[in-house]
This record gives sequence, structure tokens and C-alpha cells, in this order.
Amino acid sequence: MWAEMVANYNLHKNSWVREAWSIRRRWVPVYWMDTFCAGMSSTQRSEQSNRFFKSFVSIETGLKQFIDQFEFALKRKAEDENVLNFADKNRPLKWDQGILFEEVFHKVCTNKKFQEVKDEVYGCINTNVESLPNIFGVVKIFRATSKVNDPFWKKERRSFDVSIETVSGEYKCGCKLFEFKGIVCRHIIKCLDVLDVNVIPDKYVLPRWRKDLVRGYENIRVGYYDPGASERVKRSVELTVRSDYMTTLAMHDDEAYKIYMTKTSEVIKTLEAHAGIDNVDAFGEGDVSTRVWGRRRLQRREPARPAARGEPDIRDPPDRRGNGRRRMPRQPKRRKTTTQNANPIPNAPTDDVSSQVSGFSSSQIRGSQLNPHMTGSQRTLVLSTSQQTPQFTGSQFSRII
Repeated sequence: MWAEMVANYNLHKNSWVREAWSIRRRWVPVYWMDTFCAGMSSTQRSEQSNRFFKSFVSIETGLKQFIDQFEFALKRKAEDENVLNFADKNRPLKWDQGILFEEVFHKVCTNKKFQEVKDEVYGCINTNVESLPNIFGVVKIFRATSKVNDPFWKKERRSFDVSIETVSGEYKCGCKLFEFKGIVCRHIIKCLDVLDVNVIPDKYVLPRWRKDLVRGYENIRVGYYDPGASERVKRSVELTVRSDYMTTLAMHDDEAYKIYMTKTSEVIKTLEAHAGIDNVDAFGEGDVSTRVWGRRRLQRREPARPAARGEPDIRDPPDRRGNGRRRMPRQPKRRKTTTQNANPIPNAPTDDVSSQVSGFSSSQIRGSQLNPHMTGSQRTLVLSTSQQTPQFTGSQFSRII
């Protein structure tokens, strides 16, 4: 494609094009994607630092004020990091327990890196995997095809070859995302899901993304930061002092060394089981052992052995659990039937016949509690009704009305 571009635009004598082609291994990503850069491919780190400090100092800042502002900026950095550490520990992101990578990385990585892992897991929806023939035996070769994250009218499909070696736990993909960024790509995740691999080698969980580690600079006391105020740092210092003291005792003689190695091996196994890490011999072949994160050991599935003649057929016990208490179906609620009330004021008290006609009680009429906003005909009707006896018939009342 480069030669075609040079020929189409007649760039054979262009010095800049010739120089760019000679140093192509320095700027074309395909040549250095296997170099770990934590996802940064430019001067992003220095530019972010410059932008951060420019918000505290300027060209007009004096020397003494510059030192004060610089210390204040570092204090702000330390406070932000404490907030993030608290959020990573006490406010983890939601995860799906049925997905291996989310189950493992939510316990180990920070929230920011775990979100990137979740994005790769979500990208498996648009990723198709095809198994390819190979002659390497234990190595499985796949071709993963995924859509590019572009608008739907510009959708493209890119294919990458993925090699999965389950014995040594070596996973490689042509996209080089893990080598460049430190995050396992969606193509490897999809292939591992097809192979039903339920463990992740420890080397794919980088220490720089882990939230359960105490960094070396966190133990340094400065004017704006006190290591003793952090429970994580205090616990790390206590464990370090204890470990150093035990190491000193173990160097006393050979017997102390054997005791130390035996007891610490038991402690390490217990702690790894609690954290979800397992020491796995690669299918029991050779002396190679790896540390993996996951749900079960990395072993071959044993084929089902048919029962020999005369031997009882051993199967899983039947599940005899009941369905629980039977729930009675809900009866539909009956609607209440309402009858129309002929009284113009339904809630008005009817203590005599006059109230049924005029809508006012006799006590209100006797007390002359008439509404001043009544019309003249209404006042005449109320007064005439109050003078009538309750012995009138219906026709007489209708005649009065």
C-alpha cells in the first residue's frame, strides 16, 4: 500500500517520504505493539502532568509560592488516591458471577481497569470464533473475527489468529492488546469460553493494576501525607516487620530453615485458597507449576467410564428436594357496586324531611344558618320548607318545589 501511494502521487523524490519509510519501525504500531506501554502511544503521560501542574502555578508564580503550590498539588494527588483506594475497596463495580474474567478481576483489579475488562467481555457479543486445524497437539488455533467499534453504516470485521496452549497457560492473539495495554483481549476471552477453561494464569493479572497491594511510595512520610493514617499501610508495615523477623530466625541453622519452609508453605496454601489462587501442575506432566485464578484446577476432563459387568452403576444421587410450600392463587378482588344517590349532597345529614328536600338540616334552618350567597328563590324554598310539617305527602312536597 505504501508503494502504491508513492507511485500514485509521484513521491519517489520526496525526502520526507523516504525518511519516514526508513524509520517506519519507530512509528508504525504494527512493529511495536508487543512492547508494553500501558496503553499510551504518545507523550500522554508528560502532557497530563503539565496540564495538572499548570492548574496550580503559572509563569507569574514566585519561587516561594511555587514551592507551596507544588506541595499543595501533591497533597491533592494523595487525597485523590485515597478516595480511589476507598472506592476500590468498599464500592466495587457490579459483576457477573457466571463470567470467569469478571469474577476474578473484580476482586483483584481497580475499578478503572475492571471497567476495561468488562468492556472486553461485552465485546465478545460481536466476536465470532472459528477453530482452525493445527499440528501442534496441545496448542489450539482459532480465528477470531470481531466488528470494529464504528457507526453501523461503517461496520468492518477484523480477523486475528489466537493460539491457546492449555498446558503452560500461554495465550497469544494477533491484536497484541495484552502485550501493549496489559488487558486480556476479547478474542482470547471468547476462545477460553469455547474451550471451557475456568482458570486464569497469574501472569495475566498484572501487579500494577491490583488494588490489594501497597505501593512503595505509600510508606514515605512527607509534609502532606502521613503513612500511619492509612490502615492498609499500617497493616503492610506490620506484616513486613513480622516477615523480616521470621526470616532472621530461619537463618539460625538448617533445622530452623526446614521448619520455616514447611510452615510457610502451609500458610501460603491457606492464603491462596482464601484469595482464589491455586497452584496447578500442568496436567501432572513435568515439574512446571503455575499460579492461576479461577474456580477449579486446570485439568483434563476424565471421560465417563462405563460400569463393568457385575459392578453397580454409580451415579449422582437424585435431587429429592421439594418445591417448598404451595402458594395459593390469589383471588381476584370484587369490585364494589355503587348506587347513585338522588340526594344532591350525598354526605349531608338527613335528620328530617326538610333536609331531604332542601339539602339543609332543620337545626341549620332553625339557627338561621343560611348561605349568604343563596339566590332569592333558594332562600324562599328553605324558609317555606322549615315551616312545613313532616306529615306532607310526596306530591305536596313536589308541589312546593
